[in-house]
Amino acid sequence: MGCCGSAEAQGQAPEQKGARPQKSKPMPMAFAVMRNCHEAVRAGLKECQEAADAGDIKMLKERYAELSRCIDTHAKMEDHGFFPFLNKTFDDALNKGGVGELHEHDDELQTKLKKAIEGGNDDDILAAFKTWKEDHLSHLVKEEKVAGPLVPKYAKTLGRDPIKMGAAFNEYVLKPEAVQDLDFFAGYCTGMLSKHGSQKQDGFTAMRVFAVGLQYGTTPEQWRLALPEIKKAVPADMYKKLVDEFDIEADGKQVRAV
Repeated sequence: MGCCGSAEAQGQAPEQKGARPQKSKPMPMAFAVMRNCHEAVRAGLKECQEAADAGDIKMLKERYAELSRCIDTHAKMEDHGFFPFLNKTFDDALNKGGVGELHEHDDELQTKLKKAIEGGNDDDILAAFKTWKEDHLSHLVKEEKVAGPLVPKYAKTLGRDPIKMGAAFNEYVLKPEAVQDLDFFAGYCTGMLSKHGSQKQDGFTAMRVFAVGLQYGTTPEQWRLALPEIKKAVPADMYKKLVDEFDIEADGKQVRAV
């Protein structure tokens, strides 16, 4: 999937003497995968709620199954790598901030929702979904409040170098438990972000931040698993822009699997 580094090969005009300098590209940030996954989850919750509001229980079950699968991978990234890394680096900051107990409570509420789905009573399903959704939105906010400020602090210690940050992401986040369903995770998040955007970014920007960040945090082998799902999930015009402007079909930037 690698491609040449020349301007012509990347679909860009070669620099000419006297030409106006090209605008610099946004800096890739592998750890933004974690933050923008939260935005994809918010979008998934929104689609679940739309199904619930329409009384379409079948659609609610389908949307929840996809969302829950995404959350499962994200939680593994946090539990097996990201959170222990931040706790070790920042004096147990997440545990002190109450983040450590969030996943256990979320598991309990999701178990109740899954039991309601198995039971087949629509009112029980809707009630269990409402309880879980409201709690999960609070869960996301708390994680962002406690963990969010720590990532820029760590990035500063690496000189905000995209390759070094990607290496740290690969080592501390993409543990074996977290990459088993990486292809689905990548496709789900980029699809949701391209469709709904985020609280502060339009659809393309939110999706691009996630996709390029993941490219910088993965090995070539990992990226080859994720990229086809991204291509399927993202509108064709957005994907073309990723190729033309961000070289998204180049290899993953990390040299080793962890």
